[in-house]
Amino acid sequence: MNKLISLSLIFLFFLNIGDALATHYWVTNGFAEELNPAMKVLLEFSPALFLFIKIVTGSICVWILWSRRDGKFVKVLTLPLLGVYLTILFLHLRILFQVL
Repeated sequence: MNKLISLSLIFLFFLNIGDALATHYWVTNGFAEELNPAMKVLLEFSPALFLFIKIVTGSICVWILWSRRDGKFVKVLTLPLLGVYLTILFLHLRILFQVL
């Protein structure tokens, strides 16, 4: 189970970066809109700052989970988070296929 959690956390790290880059691209090119109101304001204010904050915040969260990956809470939390980010990945892919 610990190896699954470790692999899931690594995957979450990369999914977060992919989500940040894809969201930045889709929104700045008019294909989608940011659904998080705080991040929407940040993206409108400064796209570069949006990317920085989104990637750093997600990375810190994954790092905290990684540092406690042997705990029950992390084991219970990691797989649902992975499900959320995989759903977001599929939404990004749906936009990609609509654009193509």
